[in-house]
Amino acid sequence: MKITAPVLACLMAAAGACGEPLEKQSEVAKLRLLAISADQPVATPGDDVTLGALWFDPFGGLPTFTWTWCPVADDAGDECSEQESPLAEGPGVDEAVLVMPDVEIVLVRLRLCADAGCDPAIDSIKRVEASSSSSPNANPGIAAFEVDGTAAAASPAVAAGEEVTVSVSAEAGAAESHDGTIEELIVSWFATGGDFDEERTQGPEEERFDVAWTAPSDPGAVTMWAVLRDGRGGVSWSEAEVEVEPR
Repeated sequence: MKITAPVLACLMAAAGACGEPLEKQSEVAKLRLLAISADQPVATPGDDVTLGALWFDPFGGLPTFTWTWCPVADDAGDECSEQESPLAEGPGVDEAVLVMPDVEIVLVRLRLCADAGCDPAIDSIKRVEASSSSSPNANPGIAAFEVDGTAAAASPAVAAGEEVTVSVSAEAGAAESHDGTIEELIVSWFATGGDFDEERTQGPEEERFDVAWTAPSDPGAVTMWAVLRDGRGGVSWSEAEVEVEPR
């Protein structure tokens, strides 16, 4: 049988059916794990490292979390050198504590299961490095998160279909010096509705990040997140509840 270009494109598409648009990375339309943080991205052996997950289920489900850890085989890969050990498990257990072992790098694995069959499962990993330095890497702090000039905590409101500016301001000094260079901060944008004109914003030594967001055409509540990363394992996030009002 001859396979035409349109048919081939359908076969190669990641979407489930031909003609269905691919889901954007920034779109949170199902159970998603958006980020994993460690309060000490670089820790001293013996320290307690608290891990946390940023997740959301628009259908209100409570997934089961399974946290495990292992030392990695080498500093360039994600292969365990030993069998994974349990950290924590249970419905809604979105935090776990790791006592940093005396190894160079630890791989923490988190699995989310929406139901007993765990199909599909969401798997993600987080690397935690050991350091004897007196000033290990810190998570980059967020000083402000605004939607159309209104602080996230003030419940911003925008008109349906309106294009507005969403902005994140990093705390002063959030981009740290490392090996003679300054970290490059990156913001990933997520929302349960609407459309960002770009899914990530980044730049060397940036402290403020702006992105255009077009509100959905239908009124209702939209949850929005900004995830700030420093490229060395540091991560923090902020959340906004945006009310989309009729025009």
